[in-house]
Amino acid sequence: MNNSDTEISELVISSKSAQYTDFSAYDAASDSFPTLPAATPAPVTLNVSIPAHESQVLDFKACSITLPPRNPNFAFGDGILPIAYAWVSGYRGTACIGECR
Repeated sequence: MNNSDTEISELVISSKSAQYTDFSAYDAASDSFPTLPAATPAPVTLNVSIPAHESQVLDFKACSITLPPRNPNFAFGDGILPIAYAWVSGYRGTACIGECR
């Protein structure tokens, strides 16, 4: 949701970390799922046009250079940093979308 009076023209989505997680193998003793580290994806820059006071659903993928494990139960995930944005006026800022971790 663009809660401003100005159109947003760019979003930059960066990850602070990445890993593969096997959600099919919960370990009750440690209250966790098995994970394997992955290289952090490069930031993704999206050129957008989100008018003032409007929302937009965007779909994109961030990729790691770390090959996925042979076990197909592992899923890729990353920790999202606050999203950088730019207004058409040139102003830049950051904001959390959902939960910033």
